[in-house]
Amino acid sequence: MKERPLIPAEQQVAHLAERGVRFDIVSPEAAVAFLRDKNFFFKVKAFAKCFSTYRSPASEGYGRYVNLDFAYLAELTRLDHHLREHILSMMLDIEHYMKVHLNRTMMDNGADGKEVLDLLFAHERKRKERMLKERFDPSGSEAAVERMKAIADRLDGVGGNERAALFLEMLHIAEDQTLGIDPEHLERSVSYLGDSNYTRDLANKYGRREDMYVWNYLELVSFGGIIALYKFYFYDLRGGRSKEAESVKQLLFPVKALRNAAAHNLCAYAHKLCYRRSAVMCGSRQSASSPPHAARKTAHNRFRHQSMPLSQESRSAFSASV
Repeated sequence: MKERPLIPAEQQVAHLAERGVRFDIVSPEAAVAFLRDKNFFFKVKAFAKCFSTYRSPASEGYGRYVNLDFAYLAELTRLDHHLREHILSMMLDIEHYMKVHLNRTMMDNGADGKEVLDLLFAHERKRKERMLKERFDPSGSEAAVERMKAIADRLDGVGGNERAALFLEMLHIAEDQTLGIDPEHLERSVSYLGDSNYTRDLANKYGRREDMYVWNYLELVSFGGIIALYKFYFYDLRGGRSKEAESVKQLLFPVKALRNAAAHNLCAYAHKLCYRRSAVMCGSRQSASSPPHAARKTAHNRFRHQSMPLSQESRSAFSASV
């Protein structure tokens, strides 16, 4: 693998210039300040994937970017920030109204708050056990068994941190063999809330498995736990099989993935959804007769084949930001 040393912002700007990035709208000095104080190279550079490079070996600019100014990259990082804020706001609203929908429906149905949770945990255990049975490969576990036996033989002769390290090694072997599938994950996730200063009091009062009701669960668990209850109650327990119900069910995991990506500000998110987000940024419109990728392609082409003019407001905002 090629070594990539951490270089100063001045060298990062020089590297971009070598790749054909221009500094006509903002100066190299302003770009250095932006990369030092407002953002960082890896994230900014990710948006260069939205732009074309000269592909012909006969071209004088072979391998260099076409019509790409650093100001465009800086502008995209700001638009990306605002887009993530909107996405996160929508996802939090969706999470809240999923809870409201669950609570209202269970009130209207006269559901037993403890029985629903007992059924949910039992359902999740069985689902994960089936998954583990389908995916576990016993033929590849013999070497893992021998390794764990060797570690177990060493436990009696050590103590303290060394013993803890051996237990962790056994845990990692077990997780590798079970593919990280834990049939009791949902129940454990609630019990772990007692380890946090932010949730300890709430978890100690309402988070004990034997004392927990569904309304406590709704307040304590992560978004993944909310989705698990939502899917179980509406699709497994109540048998939602309508076309509308199925369409909602298929959106639950993408909503969770989108929420996590926006909340954690993942750079990989910029890579994977770069073209899709560009479509939103450009305000592309997709007609009913257009293929699903048409809006993204339109926005993508706008970036790849022509300069992107910045408004005076954007130029002023950039100058103020650095």
